[in-house]
Amino acid sequence: MTEVQIFPEKLLLAETTKELATKLSKINEVEEILVHGPTLPKKVPYGPAKGKDNPHSERGKLQVRGEEVELNVQVGRVFVRVDESKSSLEDILEKLVDVCEETISCGFDIGQGRFEKKESSSEGNMGCEC
Repeated sequence: MTEVQIFPEKLLLAETTKELATKLSKINEVEEILVHGPTLPKKVPYGPAKGKDNPHSERGKLQVRGEEVELNVQVGRVFVRVDESKSSLEDILEKLVDVCEETISCGFDIGQGRFEKKESSSEGNMGCEC
């Protein structure tokens, strides 16, 4: 499994995210899609309106492969796990770039590598007493 990072130059709107996720999920080699960005909290976290409902136009629901997923972040990065056994990595990257060019109106960077931790480490669970 290879991971591909799609890094738009700007945060994506909910509609753009929905369209991108729908198109990416139709690519056979795509195994998993992970979106990352600042959280859109349901309640105001601080200030004079703390605890009140936080209606936000960019919160919504995505339909991905028949499954409904709540969108609670404003997307700044998209991580896609692809299966290279179905076709070459170059062909997969070409499909991903085509989808991004059709969907993302601002510029974007795309790269491959390892973006998620493979295993948890004991260092990640320990506090530093420096």
